[in-house]
Amino acid sequence: MPTPARFPLFILIALAFFVEKNTFAADDSLMLEEVIVTAQKREESLQELPIAVSVFNADMLNDTGITHVSEIAMQTPGFAMGQFNMGQPQFYIRGIGSNEEGPGGDPSVVVFVDEVYLGRPSASAFELFDLQRIEILRGPQGTLFGKNASGGAINVVTKKPSDSFSSKLRMKAGNIGQKGFDGYVTGPIAVPIAASFAFSHNQHDGYVTSIVNGEEFQDKNATAARASFRYFADEDLEILFSADMSSDDAVSSGRKPRGGALEATLEALYPGISAQHYTTGSEFPGLQDRTLWGTNLRINLDTDFALLTSITAYRQSEWHEATDILGMPVINPANFFIANFVDEDADQFSQELRLSNIGDGLLTHWVVGIFYMHEETLRREEFPLNSIDDSQDWDTIIGDGETDNYAIFAQATWALHEHWQLVTGIRYTRDDKKIAWDGSGGIAFIPEPYSAENEDSWSEPTYKLSLDYRPNDNWMTYFSYATGFKSGGFPGQPANEFAALSSFEPELSSSFEVGFKGDYFDNSLRVNLAIFSAIYKDFQELLTIIDPDTGLLRTLTTNAAEVGSDGVELELNWLIGGDFLLTGTAAYLDSTYNAYTDHEERVGKQTRNAPKNSYSLAGDYRLSLSEARYLNFRLEYAYKDIAYQEPDNVEKYAIPEYALINAIVAFKLDDAWEFTAWVKNLAEEEYLAHNYPLPLTEDGPGISGFPRMYGLSVNYNFAE
Repeated sequence: MPTPARFPLFILIALAFFVEKNTFAADDSLMLEEVIVTAQKREESLQELPIAVSVFNADMLNDTGITHVSEIAMQTPGFAMGQFNMGQPQFYIRGIGSNEEGPGGDPSVVVFVDEVYLGRPSASAFELFDLQRIEILRGPQGTLFGKNASGGAINVVTKKPSDSFSSKLRMKAGNIGQKGFDGYVTGPIAVPIAASFAFSHNQHDGYVTSIVNGEEFQDKNATAARASFRYFADEDLEILFSADMSSDDAVSSGRKPRGGALEATLEALYPGISAQHYTTGSEFPGLQDRTLWGTNLRINLDTDFALLTSITAYRQSEWHEATDILGMPVINPANFFIANFVDEDADQFSQELRLSNIGDGLLTHWVVGIFYMHEETLRREEFPLNSIDDSQDWDTIIGDGETDNYAIFAQATWALHEHWQLVTGIRYTRDDKKIAWDGSGGIAFIPEPYSAENEDSWSEPTYKLSLDYRPNDNWMTYFSYATGFKSGGFPGQPANEFAALSSFEPELSSSFEVGFKGDYFDNSLRVNLAIFSAIYKDFQELLTIIDPDTGLLRTLTTNAAEVGSDGVELELNWLIGGDFLLTGTAAYLDSTYNAYTDHEERVGKQTRNAPKNSYSLAGDYRLSLSEARYLNFRLEYAYKDIAYQEPDNVEKYAIPEYALINAIVAFKLDDAWEFTAWVKNLAEEEYLAHNYPLPLTEDGPGISGFPRMYGLSVNYNFAE
């Protein structure tokens, strides 16, 4: 197990202040590329943006072999991720996130694809392909992104169709049955229309094996496609339309209990299983099936007054799950087996209209807009207890929810002085929610059948204020204050009528941030630093508890806590000698409970998925063989500190600290062909991808992270 190391953070911070005071000229050819982002609804340089943003562009995603957002989390300061299963990702930024997946709740870290909000957790962790870039916005984004982005936002930008022809095809193969291919083709189809088509398929065998019957868990079989069309008759009008779909088909996640009575029972049945990381006691393969599709129509009309943008989108997701949530055999001496069956169908329509303009006077940029979203979610959950064959032993909860979200927003950028700039923003958000519940079974989780309906509304203004100072084109410093609003909601798994008629209140946040961004040594070194302090009131906490009436397990979402999140984040890019690129990130996070109702002992404890220390280092060396031919060597190291999964900070329920090493060697033969060999988890680190508390038996049923994976890929690029 790796030992926590804070020295990279302090070294990089010291370097940041050193270069700020000691800039000097270097070779003009050694320059980092400018990074363009749209985090404020317009294209601008990352180094001129007064907020903390991490960016992964198309070249970086290709060079590092990243295909899933969990890999991005390892290389982003302050970003941590757990995944209960394929349809329940848990994104946490600066210690703020959500585990609530019911039809009446919302995430704290939200995902946008081409500025379209993805409302359901089951739709937000998908294959990464055909992308221009991914932007990770850290901290409350309550003005322009708005909808529940109290912890942060993940902004995914896909590639636009091009008016010149190009195409790319990539095929890969590796151990544990890895096979995959992806590619795209783009170009004009009829003036003035361009189109693109992209596709992706990735699969691998399971890497967790049942010690009971040899069943393999944690496999993958994912397919996705996107078609896009772009109309650009003149420079004043642009119309973009896209349609996408994806499908995932896998067996269950293969949990294994550890630290409590279930682990002891399993060890007695199968001696040595506790020490075997990639094994489970489950004999129930279950399933994880997901189908996503949607459309997006974007119209940009440049008038004499302002740019009018309309974004009309429809999204649909279907999620089906059957999971052994304990990792125990169906028949065992403790006679204890619990599964979770989920069928969820969600539909979402959203419409955004906004006006924006860029000027050169006092008011250099402004944007005003309105937003509307309607979402319907039907979710059925069943809990087989000690049997997977007899439906009489199943408790069932059906939730039918609707949400209407309305917002109006405005943001303006003011040039106060040659070197000073002020940004002001405001958003007013209203959520109307209603839900109908049916609970039946009367076995364990549902003591008595019930039917109930509930509805509520919540609204709140949120604000943004930032002031930045730019003495020259090389560096800036900024101060910002932002507030966030995460809507109230209804508990996801009510055990009785009282719980079904309950609701939890909105979560309100306020955050202060001081940042420094600089390019030094003639743009060969880039150092970005953010120092932040945030307060989250009425923090929404999903707890796993023992029901005092039944003595059995259930979940409960409350506003029990106030959270303080403070920390330092650093990102560095250094191009050395024209051939070697060093990149690094580091974060120190102190996200703890300032108050906790009826549980004073939890004050000062860490929040969920909030590792105190995390950092990553990567080196890229390019060896040129000729004008178009080169070898590229890349080595990555990423570390995450222990991440607790409940407010008492019990270690056996946590995700222990771990470190991953990846290596990539790429050979570019010419402008068309590229061959890549890669290894992920080179050191064969045995780590957990997810864990959760099971207080009934004092176990932590965890999911094993990826083993060492290696393979080869071939890229072929063709351009006219």
